[in-house]
Amino acid sequence: IDTLRPKVSLFMAKCSFQAKKWKEAADYYLAALPIKARWESTDYWFFGAALVLAGDTARAINVMAEAADRDPKQCQLMFRYAVLLQGRMMYARSTEIFRKRLENCKDSLDAKIHVFIGNNFFSDSLVDSAIASYERSLGVNPTYTYAKLRMGETYLIKGDVAKGQPILDSVIASARTSANADDKRYGSQAIVRLNGVDVAEKKWQAIVDRSKIGVEMDPKSVSSWLYLAFGYQGLADADNAKKAYREVLKLDPNNETAKKNLKALGG
Repeated sequence: IDTLRPKVSLFMAKCSFQAKKWKEAADYYLAALPIKARWESTDYWFFGAALVLAGDTARAINVMAEAADRDPKQCQLMFRYAVLLQGRMMYARSTEIFRKRLENCKDSLDAKIHVFIGNNFFSDSLVDSAIASYERSLGVNPTYTYAKLRMGETYLIKGDVAKGQPILDSVIASARTSANADDKRYGSQAIVRLNGVDVAEKKWQAIVDRSKIGVEMDPKSVSSWLYLAFGYQGLADADNAKKAYREVLKLDPNNETAKKNLKALGG
């Protein structure tokens, strides 16, 4: 019976995985390690995925590394593995797996993968390499708003406002006409990034105009209302500034900046 136990464990691991019993699947795969030579390539992926879903990400990374070497054409699992590595701040290894996936899989995720590779470079402070990856993403999908947002943000961080601002302006313009929730969110982020630049240069009217677009797109955006209040306050328009600060406090009653500035305006 003892000689059969690893074989039975392997069968039970597969069944448990299909039944989405992640802890059971991981435990059965551990019990089947003595016959690892008989595993199929998918077993490594299933074992790694079960470990992740059972909460053991440290062991999962090592298991999935072997799975990626054995069977890099498991496109969905390769993507998840690369994202897992990214979340663990293993940026170079994440990029390696993303690139291996690009070599072995061609699908609708390609544009997103190039952005994620760019984000890895960005996290490692390699901003020029990040921008190049965002450009590759747009080469795959010229309308991909997330790639435009990341490219524009990166140019701003690099200090190149002349290149970054038009890109972020295009993100905002797309968001205004799009019904897609993600596009709206990216548009709001672009507004925040550009307003942050304009605050430093005291371009209050530009902040007001841009923030109006923000609250139009998302009336519940605390950041857009707050920047709208900043802009009006910078223009010495106390009445509209107070109205905007009150909107901030309706959405975020504990916002200390809005409380402080509203009090200073006599509101």
